[in-house]
Amino acid sequence: MYEGEERSENRKQLPAEGRQDREGNRDLTREGTRSCRKKRENEPEYLRYKRYIYAIIPLIVALISFFPIGKMATDPARYARTIAALDEKKTVVMELTAASTASSAAITLIPGDVATPLADKLADISGYFVIVICALYLEKYLLTILGFAAFKILIPAACVLLSAAILQKRQTGKETLVKMAVKIAMFGLAIFLVVPASVKASDMISATYQDSIDSTLEQARKSAEELESENAVRRQSLRVRRRQRKKRRMRAGGMRS
Repeated sequence: MYEGEERSENRKQLPAEGRQDREGNRDLTREGTRSCRKKRENEPEYLRYKRYIYAIIPLIVALISFFPIGKMATDPARYARTIAALDEKKTVVMELTAASTASSAAITLIPGDVATPLADKLADISGYFVIVICALYLEKYLLTILGFAAFKILIPAACVLLSAAILQKRQTGKETLVKMAVKIAMFGLAIFLVVPASVKASDMISATYQDSIDSTLEQARKSAEELESENAVRRQSLRVRRRQRKKRRMRAGGMRS
């Protein structure tokens, strides 16, 4: 007798009440199916369609996210404080850029090559400040763009996936769709909050070190002004020397003639 025939005979010998699936969760007997049908018939009408009712809720959330919340998230007036903070930081960085550029230009006028490396370093710092200004402009424009992407694309897509997961009968497919929906929704909220959170963190840091920032700005301005005045004095002295040399040459030419 083959193994397959032995298994079939063993299954026939089992009592009807003990037949279950491999997981032991479902009763495959006729009595079990009859009892399930009776339960379904006795259930209220709304419980039969509860999956469809639950599936509508994420779709409603998707519509709310797309229309009212999406409109609010893409309105620049909602980010007035954040934009004002970014503009203030942009002004500070532009002042530092102007001070470092002026210092670099003033140092290059010093005669000799002693101050050339310092001028090159200041020029490099000015380039870094330009990169910071570009990043501030990018954050300013990303406020509305990321709000659009989060509340009009990602979160509605996550809600649609969640509705599909509720309607899914297979447990494996349902878990996969739920995980995808949660990841997409979390990613949308993260990209929406990244710019306000970074601006809030920078505000806290600047509030802590505001005195040192102001002193640095003032010192940079004073050093730039001092270098400008020194260069002006040197230019004036060079002009005086050139005039004296011309006078000497003219006198020497008159005496020879």
